[in-house]
Amino acid sequence: MAAIRCLRFASSLTHVEEAVEQVIGEVKSLPWEAMDLDFIKLALIEALVNAVVHGNEGDPEKEVTLRFAVEEDHFWVEVSDQGDGFDPQSVAAFDLLSETGRGLLLIRAAMDEVTFNEKGNTIRLVKHRRAK
Repeated sequence: MAAIRCLRFASSLTHVEEAVEQVIGEVKSLPWEAMDLDFIKLALIEALVNAVVHGNEGDPEKEVTLRFAVEEDHFWVEVSDQGDGFDPQSVAAFDLLSETGRGLLLIRAAMDEVTFNEKGNTIRLVKHRRAK
């Protein structure tokens, strides 16, 4: 079992890129398909932006927390915010004209497993590594 890593940062979009690069740096320790690395990065960016913008409402006094591990056959990450949470089932079906909701659609398309805690302020993403 791989070590679980934890990152925390103030709720600001300026910290998202650095957090993503730290996580992807560790994910690259395994021989992933290039497309899978792109999917992981896309989903991670979307989850972090959602946590900052929607969860913490851009409040720099609040934090975003990432817990993740790179296992031999998969990668998982949990992104948590300090917001009130939401009901993921309440997000309407994808609408091209809507200004919200696309992030969750992209996350679900990119990852193998997507779950939320009961409060709705933590998302867990899993990507399985395909055998070569």
